[in-house]
Amino acid sequence: MIKTDRLFHIVVICAEWPTKNLLQTIENILSDNFDSNWKNQIQIDYQADKETIELQANTEEGVMYISILFTSPSIQQEKLEDKSEEFLSKINCLNALYSIHSARWFQNQVSTRQHSSALIRCLRYKTSISTNWHSLSSEIIEILIEYALSQNVSASNAFRRVLEYLSSGLSLLNGPSLCIPWQKDSTKDIFEELTNQQRNDITQEAQTGLRLMSFGQLTKWFEQSTNSQLMFSLSKRPYSDSDNNKCSLDCGNDGGRCLETKIKDMPEICACPDGTYTNSSCVQIEDKNDNETEITSINIHARRLLAVCEHSFCGDGGVCIIIDSTFGCICSDGGIADRCYSDINTGLITYCTLGCLNEGVCNPILGVCTCPSGYTGGRCEIARSTDLCRDISCRNGGVCNILTPTYATCWCLLGFHGDYCERQTVAPRCVSARCYNGGTCYEHSPASTIFAYCLCKPGFTGSRCELEYFRCPTNGFYADAYGCAQGKYFECVENTIIISRSCPRGLRFNFFLGRCDYATNVACPAI
Repeated sequence: MIKTDRLFHIVVICAEWPTKNLLQTIENILSDNFDSNWKNQIQIDYQADKETIELQANTEEGVMYISILFTSPSIQQEKLEDKSEEFLSKINCLNALYSIHSARWFQNQVSTRQHSSALIRCLRYKTSISTNWHSLSSEIIEILIEYALSQNVSASNAFRRVLEYLSSGLSLLNGPSLCIPWQKDSTKDIFEELTNQQRNDITQEAQTGLRLMSFGQLTKWFEQSTNSQLMFSLSKRPYSDSDNNKCSLDCGNDGGRCLETKIKDMPEICACPDGTYTNSSCVQIEDKNDNETEITSINIHARRLLAVCEHSFCGDGGVCIIIDSTFGCICSDGGIADRCYSDINTGLITYCTLGCLNEGVCNPILGVCTCPSGYTGGRCEIARSTDLCRDISCRNGGVCNILTPTYATCWCLLGFHGDYCERQTVAPRCVSARCYNGGTCYEHSPASTIFAYCLCKPGFTGSRCELEYFRCPTNGFYADAYGCAQGKYFECVENTIIISRSCPRGLRFNFFLGRCDYATNVACPAI
């Protein structure tokens, strides 16, 4: 069984419970029967703790590793406790049997699918270069690919699906999760053995890859990033006791460091031992279980800040760091600032620098503008009437129609109206209508007919505002599940106040980027 490009497992199935004497006998047979040309290139070792035989072969392509494991189907019928010490442990034998079931499932369900081999190699390579993805095992990768290839899709779309699964919080502790498919009636989560931090790291890394893929820069995700080098150089920056003594902040005595910054109103920050940054003091968390909820909420808020900060402020050569409830940048020169600036003598003037027209939204990564329906060009300066209905989603059976060369609207069925036919008639007049949860009744008068409808407060929906579907978890921007296709999103202020915002027509709010984006880059939930 191929585990990685250079790691292979061979599982020997025995008729009865295998013994340690059997392993030593096979090790001796292998050592005595290798050709003389191979003996100097292959190292054989019996691993008593793992109860395996390990082979290390030096080839022209590099070092190859082979592990020989032993098991028996009869172990499943044996009593739970292990036998005497001369036999292999039951848990090691069951793990070997588990890997056989996994391999058979993979051979039947995954290996025959188009693009599966290429996708596996790509994801395995990522786990080898990214510390955030080291915890993703081969089995987890194979299960994700099987789900991604469940329909006939291209390799790039399948790869995007894997990133979308993980970006949506599939691996998080309270996420949807996935069960092991080759075990009948199994409820075991494939991420069950991962720590909370590993789950968060996987999600954050997938979100980074998805953002880069959306802008055609996925190769950067596979490159050895300069981010780790910048962080390493920052951690190795010379410090002295006198430096910390001069600092006005209390960075603690457990490895916290005081750093000078170029950020306005924040001349100093603490780099704390747990990897966080603060403008106050480092706090040591003694009991992780008691603070697990708080840590999770901080991580979610931090990922939102990173989505806004990354590239937009720190550029391709900088690293975004979270400082309490805001962010800063570690720039390529090693300094810490609110944003990184390139050399003005070598910098290029982008379309964003000149400004976007016709409600276009700046894309800081590509340096061009994201244009609403009906416009194109680097600054959205070109009007195209044929594109006016592009990505405009009318609700409740409405149909988009072009009225003028620069304006399109939704034509609604009887009983509905609004820019996207999102408002529904509840009564002939407001005197006989009742709106719930703070909703306000208004009267709509098309021609000589009068219809009453409820205008709901942000976070409520339904013909009479009877359904609440959103509350502010903390300050920031959030997607509007019901208005996603119409470009709606929420801004939360003072932790409880919800403000409804709208993207330009035809665009949708991209939660991971923290700004409006093309509809093809944003998948709205099915409501």
